[in-house]
Amino acid sequence: LKIIFVTGTNGKTSIAYSANKLFNINGVKSCYIGTIGFYINSKKIKKLKNTTPSYFELLNLIQIANDNHIKFVFMEVSSIGYCEGRIGNLMYDYCILTNLKSDHLDYHKGIKEYHSAKINLIKRHKLKNSILFLQDDNLKNKFKYFKNKLFTQGKFLSNNKISIVNRSFDKYLIITKNKTYKINSFNDFMIKNIITVLMFYKRITKKFPLRINETLFPPGRSEIIYNKKNKVIIIDYAHSKDA
Repeated sequence: LKIIFVTGTNGKTSIAYSANKLFNINGVKSCYIGTIGFYINSKKIKKLKNTTPSYFELLNLIQIANDNHIKFVFMEVSSIGYCEGRIGNLMYDYCILTNLKSDHLDYHKGIKEYHSAKINLIKRHKLKNSILFLQDDNLKNKFKYFKNKLFTQGKFLSNNKISIVNRSFDKYLIITKNKTYKINSFNDFMIKNIITVLMFYKRITKKFPLRINETLFPPGRSEIIYNKKNKVIIIDYAHSKDA
């Protein structure tokens, strides 16, 4: 059973939920622990009070996952959860860092302290061979100690010759050498999240997924709930000023 920490300011839920879903629809057993609950193979098992539950609850959820022969646990890890000791001595096999912006300053008292919490979380909970995936290439200088265990989205796009085409207001194409994925979203940030999920999936399975469908997006994240008569209503949930 492999543990994947998903952390960062924006996109934790979208990436952790979508990665779990993508593995499921392509026949790999996985689970999700985060803001919108505990899911095993895309089925919601229970609600959770916090993005990152208490340490004992986490251990219990991981045990349930193990009993269900789960191979990958996608876990949202918040800076507050880390500072309060909720992840205990759990170590990750893989970590995905989305970005470092401004968030939870009421708790951390400053952006420097907030960023330090994220960086320390990644440093102190890695195993010897843990792999780090970065959505934001500008952060790679902060993690030089990963050496050849560091993968960035920019390098992934160039190495695999992936192009992103915006067809219209809410339609994108992600084009690889052998596949084209159609994504309905108005938000290019959601496309970045999908690319990050593809980067992780390709690294683990050594291939691109057979398919991506609309159920990858979690509810309430840049979700178009009405799009008729030249009117668009969108619901988005996040703590940051971007949302």
